[in-house]
Amino acid sequence: MQKMVFYFENTKSRTGEVNEKATVHVTLDQDFHVTKFDVELDSIPGENLDGYEITPTFDAMNFDNNKTFYTDSNGLAMQKRVLNYRNYYDFDQAWSDSHHSGHNQNITGNYYPVNSAMTLKDGERQFTVLNDRTQGGSSLQNGRIEFMQHRRVPADDNKGVAEYLNERDTDGNGIRVPASYYVQLGTLNNG
Repeated sequence: MQKMVFYFENTKSRTGEVNEKATVHVTLDQDFHVTKFDVELDSIPGENLDGYEITPTFDAMNFDNNKTFYTDSNGLAMQKRVLNYRNYYDFDQAWSDSHHSGHNQNITGNYYPVNSAMTLKDGERQFTVLNDRTQGGSSLQNGRIEFMQHRRVPADDNKGVAEYLNERDTDGNGIRVPASYYVQLGTLNNG
């Protein structure tokens, strides 16, 4: 087992004050053929009225999943998802309406609740990311899996629920949301 650590921070150029920090611990487990990513985020700043979204993305290079991905349903059977398609929903009309209103319905309409795993398939190859907690997730590009690890919206975004998402800890700072992801790229077993 090998371990690597990456550390990112955003600092104000004039004061040197650190605004955001993220630490990513990467563990390569050769026995289980997975790579584990522990993502630790500092609290998200609350000054920006548009809000922030933290979306870790995992890419498999040269991977064509034909706009199709699979998410678990309450930790049970995997459900097939197709980018920009639901048999009960007109994506073309919603996309047209969202462009007139300045919103990007393409992204939100393609996010699904993911309790434990998301998978992409390309022929005999399979790319899977397991998450340690329920998150929204999608595959907006071939070979890419993304999760919504954290978001903070300090004011009403006028998108229908008439409330904001601004959770704070006991000190009044935005909450911290660590998460772990297990990534595996392999071959489907047909036996």
